Amino acid sequence: MCGGTFFRASYSLVKEKHREEILTFVFDHDREAYELFGQKEPELLSMAPGLREFLIWINAEGIRPSVVSELKKTLGPVGTDMITKFLIAKGIIGSFQYFITPHGKMDLATGEQFENYRGTSKESGTLYDEILKELRTQGIQPQECVMIGDKRITDIIPAKRRGLITIQYTGHIDEGPCDESDYVAESFFKVKEILERL
Repeated sequence: MCGGTFFRASYSLVKEKHREEILTFVFDHDREAYELFGQKEPELLSMAPGLREFLIWINAEGIRPSVVSELKKTLGPVGTDMITKFLIAKGIIGSFQYFITPHGKMDLATGEQFENYRGTSKESGTLYDEILKELRTQGIQPQECVMIGDKRITDIIPAKRRGLITIQYTGHIDEGPCDESDYVAESFFKVKEILERL
């Protein structure tokens, strides 16, 4: 693995799985500095290439996607977690319908929360089971759904095993080829091209 890719993957791993250790080792228990970091980080992170254009297009097609995340902390009001802070900072939160996590599901327009996802997991696939159960009540089958993600273990493999179409996004973290990914995209321009062909 080349140095640049390794650094990006390592930084992502530290951010996602060791946020509390960042307070200890990086900020030396300075809670105020850590809170300031949490406020500024969503503003300073960049969006994936083509994401804004993709969201405009898919919403115009009548589809409002949902964000599916293995959120580590309890789901709170919109704008209290890193992901919804990022969506707000980039002005794209209105392009998404739900925020789905193992702590529950939240309507991003109203902030209403639903408990039916509590205790599920992306890696085990139980979160996808719950998503598909909901979609079937609307007459939507797994093969009509697309999961876009960069991590094989949580995004691609469990979704593919449940019959979803999978697009492995490699523009941020490239974990290498995955047999379970139907498509690979390095940008959301490419994701749009793939979906236009389906």
